[in-house]
Amino acid sequence: MTIRMTRRSLLKAGAIATSSLPMWPALAQERRFDPKVEGWRTFEVTTTVDVADTRSACKVWLPVPDINTDYQQSLDSTWSGNANTAKLVVDATSGVRMLYAEFADNVGAPTVSLTSRVRTRNRAVDWSRTGAPAEDPALLRAYLQPTELIPLDGIVRKTA
Repeated sequence: MTIRMTRRSLLKAGAIATSSLPMWPALAQERRFDPKVEGWRTFEVTTTVDVADTRSACKVWLPVPDINTDYQQSLDSTWSGNANTAKLVVDATSGVRMLYAEFADNVGAPTVSLTSRVRTRNRAVDWSRTGAPAEDPALLRAYLQPTELIPLDGIVRKTA
């Protein structure tokens, strides 16, 4: 026995089948963004630099996490590798911490690894009660100043 179904009978059968299902919105669950400030989670972030094709001495600068707030904290950083000199330095102008590694020209395959531990936790702010935070104008001015590597004159000023 062969059953032959036409397109019209298939559409009718589909309409009858879906009409017996409950309404889709009733099946969907309400999703809410409701972060809870709970315990800390600790992470290790490792950055490895292998300098390729060196023919002379070289230097490497790697940024070191330096954020300490109510929801993110920098713990410690360690490094390893075959650098002749490696030390933690702080930029006098910006306060940025970096790992500075220097390799002599006789180092065959310069490599350095930086492992930083940070911890984080959720953050919750009820904007309806506090409103948007007001930033310190002096802090904003400081972050909007040009630097040697980020100039704000010439073509940048013309096209801004």
